[in-house]
Amino acid sequence: MITAVIGATGLVGKMFLRILEERNFPVSSMLMYATENSADETIPFKGQEHRVIPLSSSTVKKCDLALFSAGADTAKEYAGYFVESGAVVVDNSSAFRNDEAIPLVVPEANAQEIERNTGIIANPNCSTIGLVAALGPLHQKFGLKEVIVTSFQSVSGAGQNALDELRREYNDTGFDPGVFDGRKIAGNCIPKIGTRSPQVGGINKACSSALGSVNLA
Repeated sequence: MITAVIGATGLVGKMFLRILEERNFPVSSMLMYATENSADETIPFKGQEHRVIPLSSSTVKKCDLALFSAGADTAKEYAGYFVESGAVVVDNSSAFRNDEAIPLVVPEANAQEIERNTGIIANPNCSTIGLVAALGPLHQKFGLKEVIVTSFQSVSGAGQNALDELRREYNDTGFDPGVFDGRKIAGNCIPKIGTRSPQVGGINKACSSALGSVNLA
């Protein structure tokens, strides 16, 4: 299977590659894409070094599976090119989560939704995936009516820049906030109490899709 990873130099992209290798996924050829800034990088996969391909409409190559983790804007701009090349796109961003025509899938809960894809499959955010995977069996057995959720988001969820910022703060090499609204994150927890955040909407949408009509508070 010709497989492409879009966002290969990012935290999630690197994890994609690690898991594909650990699970011996049937990759016949690997294509790694990232921004122009990463074009000269090479990344190891299954004992071979792969040069990163700068992502543009002209560099999209024919593949069977394209794993996107490069942000919503990138997914919206380039997913269609990969679908046209013959790939099924699995997108890890928020780009397609609210599109009713695109299945929002947590395999442990609603794998059957994969069958209705027309080239793109979306997945919920990290908090929602774990939540839905746990709630699925409970809903099937008891029929959940309401779920009250408290989510604690990790620094790594904000990407490599956030992790770098956290390291600098813990190593006391300078406080130059750029990710967390001017606040220090080391040893800190930034509350979003009572805020109707995109995560809340995403959790509602994913639970509705994967579990049926479940109201979240």
